[in-house]
Amino acid sequence: MTGIYKTLLLCWAMLLALTACTRQSQAPSAAQTGKANQFSAEYVKRISMTQPKQALSILQTAEDKSLMPQIDIHTLRSMVYFNSMGDYRQAVASLEAALNDPDYDKRTDLQQSLLNMAALEYYSLGHYAKALLYAEKGVDLAYRHDNRTLVAQILTTMGQCHSDIGNVGQAVNCFDRAIDILDTKAAHAPTWNTYYDLLTAYALKANCLLDMKQYDDLFDLRASYEAALKKANGLPEGINSANDELNATFFSLYAIGYEETGQHAAASTMFDKLTSTRAAGTPSGGTFTVPYLLLTKRYNEAMAALRVEEQAWLQSGRDTIDYSYTHTILINKARALQALGQYKEALENGLRAYALDDSLERRAKDQNALWINEQLGKKMLNKYIGRQDKSLTISRVANAVMGALLAVCIALMIYAFWSYRKIKEKNRASLALVSELLLYKRQLLDKMDPYSDEAKKETEDEMLLYENFMKIEKLIVDKNLFVQPRLERADVASAMGMSLNDFNALFNRFSSVSFNNYINDLRMERAARLLKDKPNYTIEAIANECGVPVRQTFHRLFFRKFGMTPAEYRNS
Repeated sequence: MTGIYKTLLLCWAMLLALTACTRQSQAPSAAQTGKANQFSAEYVKRISMTQPKQALSILQTAEDKSLMPQIDIHTLRSMVYFNSMGDYRQAVASLEAALNDPDYDKRTDLQQSLLNMAALEYYSLGHYAKALLYAEKGVDLAYRHDNRTLVAQILTTMGQCHSDIGNVGQAVNCFDRAIDILDTKAAHAPTWNTYYDLLTAYALKANCLLDMKQYDDLFDLRASYEAALKKANGLPEGINSANDELNATFFSLYAIGYEETGQHAAASTMFDKLTSTRAAGTPSGGTFTVPYLLLTKRYNEAMAALRVEEQAWLQSGRDTIDYSYTHTILINKARALQALGQYKEALENGLRAYALDDSLERRAKDQNALWINEQLGKKMLNKYIGRQDKSLTISRVANAVMGALLAVCIALMIYAFWSYRKIKEKNRASLALVSELLLYKRQLLDKMDPYSDEAKKETEDEMLLYENFMKIEKLIVDKNLFVQPRLERADVASAMGMSLNDFNALFNRFSSVSFNNYINDLRMERAARLLKDKPNYTIEAIANECGVPVRQTFHRLFFRKFGMTPAEYRNS
């Protein structure tokens, strides 16, 4: 997805989990206290969007006084952290506590919701392997309980995974199937929860259509999308302010679509409706308003909204090495600043965003999207999606066959997403490193100048060889090749377009250390910077990002270079 539209998709990924959890759950102990409504799953869920701190306080009191089952407390905490506070790590920790709670097997009312939420939370963290593993468990449970809604929700999550790696067409297929399932259910059971799920799928599909510039399909979708929205607005909402978010998303998407197709009056009408929502006036309201403001060249207004949004992000303590932060706030700031003539600030924001923008999008698409298309193919995916829903109404034998087919698909997808996650992990620290790489380039060039004077005394061949060696060093640093855990000489030689023999001769001639020691030195220098610059990162995370996933090896290499352990260095 492009930077402009990506945040809308991620917002819906978070909001979906809010209704997925505790939908069927009610705390059995609610009647034990005079404050029954307060200490219930439904009450906490209702206030979680608008009063997250109050929700957490209620859960803490409930835990201290044993007013609610522990598994409900874990589940609700995860929901609040994930949806309302953006603290994904705390959310996952609470979720895992719920999944491992002794009462988990007894709480069939929660199991399906928890599995769906697990898939969403790990998806949002970029842990696609775990997301799909939980999705597989969720679908298996859906077969056994004939739960069509859960299948639709998991298809929605799978669609988001596809869109993340550039398989937008396959993402739309997933969203279409989810819409079919949920639309049928809404016709028979028109509850707010069902319409919420349906509108989630509509919003995500519209987002993809915008990304692919399929405007005719986007406008054809409007009638059914808007009809479902009106139905939801006419029902008592299950989450405070959720309908407002639904409306803001619809208005934002179509304001962008109409503006991009030159229908300025229609776009302006949609934007006016957007600004009348409460969501547009919140600190994170730039998510909805900034794309349109940029399209209409209202750069000062866009910058004002972006500054408020960025300040709110930073004050929340959320990690700035984040897809949403990089691809929306930073990139949109760069666009607005450039348009305003503030080129230096625009360049700084662009450079900060460049590393993740390039590595997360282009390389992930090139290396993984094509692989998935080859292995699964659109025909196989469509066949799988089409049969998935039918299998809920046919015999157990057919269900078993579909389960096997699903397992194969999931296994293939997990492998590709695992590869993507590794690429993502290796590049998380790139944001802070961009300026250092530019400085290091200048240092390399400075090294060449004095040598050039001395080279006049040498042959022209010798000078040419040394310049080629310098190009090797620049390539290794510029391309971050040294963070690859299993980097070999042949890899660098191939990247340079030279034979392995020529590379070995050149490297051995001008390098004072072995190839492995040279690469490890670069890794340890990077680790030393990250230990100081990223105090919230664990040592294991830094080791992985520096291309040394084995803890013992990382500690040994670091101590050999700096004479102290990573922990001692960080605290020094």
